[in-house]
Amino acid sequence: METIEESMNGELQLPEVIIQHIQSYLDRRQSGQTTVLSKSWYSAWSTRPILDFDERDFESKRNAGVSGLQIAERFTVKRRFAKFVTRTMQRYHELNLKIEDFRLWIWVTDSDSASVVNEFITRALKLRVSNFSLEIGGCYWWYVLPVQVFEAKSLVKLSVSGCKIDHGVTICSNIESLSLCRVFIRDYMIRDIMLGCPLLEKLHLSECNGLSNVNLSELHNLKKFSVTKCLWVDNRSFIGNRVNVPKYGKLSCLMLEQVQIDDFFFHDFSLKFPCLEDLSLHQCYGYNNIEISSRSLKYISLIHEDELNKAKFEVSRICKFKFTGSSIPSLSFMTPSREYESYISFTFTSRDNVLGDCWFYDLKKFLTELSPSRISLSITMFLDKSKYCVGNDGGHPIPVVENLMIKIHPSAWLWSAVFDDVFWSCRPKFITFCDDDDDEYIFKTGMVLCTFLVPQASQDCSGKFSYMNDLEEVNVEFFEETLKEWQPLLPWKVFLSSSKFKENKKQFRFGLKWRAC
Repeated sequence: METIEESMNGELQLPEVIIQHIQSYLDRRQSGQTTVLSKSWYSAWSTRPILDFDERDFESKRNAGVSGLQIAERFTVKRRFAKFVTRTMQRYHELNLKIEDFRLWIWVTDSDSASVVNEFITRALKLRVSNFSLEIGGCYWWYVLPVQVFEAKSLVKLSVSGCKIDHGVTICSNIESLSLCRVFIRDYMIRDIMLGCPLLEKLHLSECNGLSNVNLSELHNLKKFSVTKCLWVDNRSFIGNRVNVPKYGKLSCLMLEQVQIDDFFFHDFSLKFPCLEDLSLHQCYGYNNIEISSRSLKYISLIHEDELNKAKFEVSRICKFKFTGSSIPSLSFMTPSREYESYISFTFTSRDNVLGDCWFYDLKKFLTELSPSRISLSITMFLDKSKYCVGNDGGHPIPVVENLMIKIHPSAWLWSAVFDDVFWSCRPKFITFCDDDDDEYIFKTGMVLCTFLVPQASQDCSGKFSYMNDLEEVNVEFFEETLKEWQPLLPWKVFLSSSKFKENKKQFRFGLKWRAC
């Protein structure tokens, strides 16, 4: 085993394998910059098992991107880049070095540039690469991925972006992870790949064209499956019309984005996915109700832009629940009373709706279902004066929210009333401002909160805002970057009226203490 030795000048000399391990956590430029530290760092970098080439690094910042290059300059860039890659890989070949990771980003605009890519791939496969990543810039129909890539026995992880796959039966017996992004591929080809990858554990499909049916019946070892923006793929294309328990016996993570889903997807959920722990449904469509019963799910993430009527969950092992939407569904969340985390985000636009007691009542019911959890709530409102109606309804316990982030547009005249209704719906412990909030919004909202949250600042607060009576104490805290912790700010009212308010707005929050309800 290599040991740490002391060099001639008294400095500690790290073993090459440790230096290369450190360099593996750096990007291309940072890793290259370590070569100036010493000869040993240069030697480690020049024989590292990770090769990462990007043609864009050879373009001037002034003309970054192929569209910004003149023909002569484009040719010069490609020639310099090809020479650098060829020289580097030739050195590895002469030293008989094996590479673990090979990453290539390159423009392909004609048959000549496609031939250059084929040459690089051939060299990489000869170096017995384990993890292969190829991303083609330009129109993906220019480049057809050679069949030799799938036939390489050394490959364990394959990621391809921006090309066409158009060849016969493939045998990729050792591939465990496959990612296809912006790839043109037919159904029969994806079927052949599935048959030829018996060890496949991770499969990711994103923005693939020519694909409508994904048959996963032969992937008995599949643990993670994700589909993103494949418009012609729906849930029945990979689930089928009947429950087949062995088919998904090992699947632990499922992520679907902009995929059509019907009610069948949720039927007998625990039978379809007996080991599923992580489920993400982002901007999917075709359904209005969700009903999931699972003993294995730990993480659920839902982003739903359309109208969602009902959502029912029976999840005994849940650890984290995320929901983002424009409407508040009727929620039923059944789980043992142990604590878990909930991250909820709603965006309300008054273009077609009236914001009033019904909306806040639905919000209150939604949060009440999640009361056993530590709730973080984010609300964004685009309000119209003519469509705001303050209501009143009592008699129900008020759920506690750990942290509230809220944005109200466009003017401040409704803020006080809206905050009062928000406090009727929930009891936030903290009101925090997002990092991307603009200075003007932070200042206006901070002053509104300052004037009506603190009784000393507003003598008639209790008469105007009924739920302010339950507020016992208000504090302001700032995040101290040096200590990496929140610090109380005193006297904070003086600070809010000063110029420093805007300068430190990213680390600003109100701490609220409420009477027991």
